[in-house]
Amino acid sequence: MQQINFTPLKMYVLPFKIFIWMKRIRMIIFRIILLAFIFFYFGLFPGDFSYSYSSSGSVSFPIFEVLFIWFGASYGMYFLMWLGWRKFARVNGFILENIQSIFASGLQITAVPSFKGKRLALSPPPIHGNMGQYGFMFFTRVYKEGGILRWRERKMDTVLRLRVECERMPHIVVNARANEKARLSNLSTKFPDDWKLQFEGVHGADYEVNVKPKDRTLALQLFTPDVLDVLYRHMPTMDVEVQGYNIWFIQRYGMADDKLTREIFTAAEDFMLEFSKQLQSARLLK
Repeated sequence: MQQINFTPLKMYVLPFKIFIWMKRIRMIIFRIILLAFIFFYFGLFPGDFSYSYSSSGSVSFPIFEVLFIWFGASYGMYFLMWLGWRKFARVNGFILENIQSIFASGLQITAVPSFKGKRLALSPPPIHGNMGQYGFMFFTRVYKEGGILRWRERKMDTVLRLRVECERMPHIVVNARANEKARLSNLSTKFPDDWKLQFEGVHGADYEVNVKPKDRTLALQLFTPDVLDVLYRHMPTMDVEVQGYNIWFIQRYGMADDKLTREIFTAAEDFMLEFSKQLQSARLLK
């Protein structure tokens, strides 16, 4: 793999972790206050609970000052994330996507066809570069996950998309089962039952696969046991989606620090060494 300096991404993921804990603390405080209000309102405190306070002075809680500091700290974390992300692009000679083009496209540029997660403004613009003969786009998707009665928290997916100069590839979704413990499928698209496919080889059962019936033979030809072995050996929890000229490598719930990003880039490079052989064999590679 070409020499890439992943160190700046340490400054990208650390503010995000702090940001998450800030949101957690806020939610905990809010729930404690709500619970206390319910107890007071319905008189659920045991015994004769009373509280008295006397003072010659007046006491006021600096709510506006606290909110100002809170929002300032939140935006400060976002600014630090931006600095780390921009530095990663700059020191490696990569190109940072223009923000105006992101909003003009309706954020669709960072969409992954079959996977959940609505991108939030907290996600920085994607980074463009080259990995050997393949152009890549690297980005994260920050989104909220949870429901009204569940703990809603920001999650991050880390995604590397490669563009391959080849004939159009069929739509193949390779969803790793190892990243779905205690969760439902990551897929947001409901595929017909006849799209289900079982890959061959030792690691075939480790992936949930969806492909059109007419493309089954080609999918098996492209994702051979050797290709799956490379994928599983490097990152068994990484999902892969193929469509048209693009290949997405999706690390669900993966925060893009220097270590994870290095693993994704290395896995993608080794994957393409084997996968390109199958593209050549299928006469799809130009």
